[in-house]
Amino acid sequence: MVAHCLAGFGDGADEARSGGEVVDEEAGVQPLAQIAPVGEAGVLDLVPTQHVHAGTGRSTSGMPCGCGRWKLASRYGAMVPEGRYVTLDWRDCRNARDVGGLVGADGRRVRTGALVRSDDHHRLTPTTVRAVRASGVTRIVDLRWAWECQQYPSPFAGDAVYRHVPMLADVLTYDPPADTYGPMLDHNRERIAAAFRTVAQAPPGGVVVHCLSGRDRTGVLVGLLLAVAGVGPKEIAADYARTEGCSPLPMLNTLAHTERRYGGAASYLIGSGAEPQLLDAVRTRLLE
Repeated sequence: MVAHCLAGFGDGADEARSGGEVVDEEAGVQPLAQIAPVGEAGVLDLVPTQHVHAGTGRSTSGMPCGCGRWKLASRYGAMVPEGRYVTLDWRDCRNARDVGGLVGADGRRVRTGALVRSDDHHRLTPTTVRAVRASGVTRIVDLRWAWECQQYPSPFAGDAVYRHVPMLADVLTYDPPADTYGPMLDHNRERIAAAFRTVAQAPPGGVVVHCLSGRDRTGVLVGLLLAVAGVGPKEIAADYARTEGCSPLPMLNTLAHTERRYGGAASYLIGSGAEPQLLDAVRTRLLE
């Protein structure tokens, strides 16, 4: 089943995708940590903190909860599910997570706190908005169309960290397929390169990338960023599939299209206008 979301609440190419192979997360529960101020590495530092059961609020010392999720005693509200991924409990933000922990080039992991992906922020409570501002995030990249920004204003739009970088043309000249974002890459090269540049040139600290649903535009840009950092296609697709209703297959097909047609993410971005040094900047930013 493919549900197009062109009428006011999805990405221009949003589809709720189902079916295909399921990629399981790694077993086990990662140690929990809370977000702290920006450290010497230029990303959000992490320090151990007390576990708090997500359902009851009871403090624990490491027993898994029934739903597989744990909430930190943290103003940032980070959530850690079973596996290596971090889901952020941004109240009324339906699809926010940190991609830290994925393995990139030379076995180096993506830093926790370096790159966050989410849906749009217009539903965030004032308390969460204050927490995000205080967390050390230094760039928020909004990939939405201008009309989406007007209809669903970002609470960060007036902040110095905010950048509006529309990633799709105002009028799509292609029919978005359900099984790949290849046409999005082909028809929006300069816009995608501009979004990549905005992340690469951000000040030291955490970067948040979002669109309306946090699925398609965000998924493509985050996929390219992770690919440049050396994360493998299966791992990128598995992270993409953590969005509700998504299969890893569209992202796997997209990355295969990028490799087949352009010679990979790095060649695609350089050919689209991104300066080569920006790729090194992204690797430095993302990898431990």
